[in-house]
Amino acid sequence: AGRAGASRCWSFGSMEKSVDGSWRGPELTGGCPKHSTWPKNPQYALVPSVPGTAIVELSQNQPPDALLPIGLIVLKGEVGVPLSSTLSTSMVVTKSKFKPTNAQRVTFQCDPLPPGKCYVILPSTFEPGFEGDFKLGVGHEGGDFTLEPHITVKSTGVPAPTQALAPIANGSPPPPPRP
Repeated sequence: AGRAGASRCWSFGSMEKSVDGSWRGPELTGGCPKHSTWPKNPQYALVPSVPGTAIVELSQNQPPDALLPIGLIVLKGEVGVPLSSTLSTSMVVTKSKFKPTNAQRVTFQCDPLPPGKCYVILPSTFEPGFEGDFKLGVGHEGGDFTLEPHITVKSTGVPAPTQALAPIANGSPPPPPRP
C-alpha cells in the first residue's frame, strides 16, 4: 500500500494545481487555530472563476515514525490582506481534523466570491514550532481558478513576505505578474 499523499483518488485533469511548501522558522510555524499564533503559517489564496466542488489535500512525505500532526482550514478572506489573530466562525468555510497522517483532505462548495475576496487555505501543524515540508493540492470541478501565496503576518503585525515556493504546477506556464 502506498502513502496517501503519493497517490490521489480524485482527478480534475487540468483543473488541478499544487504547491510545495514548508513550515520553517517562527514566522511560518504557527500551529492550529487553537493557538494565538495560528496566522503564522503558509497561506494560499484560492480564487475560483466559476462555481464547483473543490478538493484541497495537504500531504507530507515522512516515514510513519516522523509524521507531524497536520491539518488545514479554509477561510474567507481578502486578497492581499493578512489574516488577523481573531478567528470568527463566519470566516470558516471548512476544516480538517489534525492528526499524524500522510494526508488530510477537505471538500467544499467553492463558488466565486465578490471582487477582492478569496478563500484562504491555511495548512498547519497542530502545535506551533514544528517544522516540515508539505505539498498542497487543489482540484476544482467547475473550471479554472487561481492559487497563489497569500500574505502572512509577522509577529510585529507587519505583513511578512511569503515564502519562496516552487512554481504552481498546472501544466501551463505561470500567469504574467499583475500590474
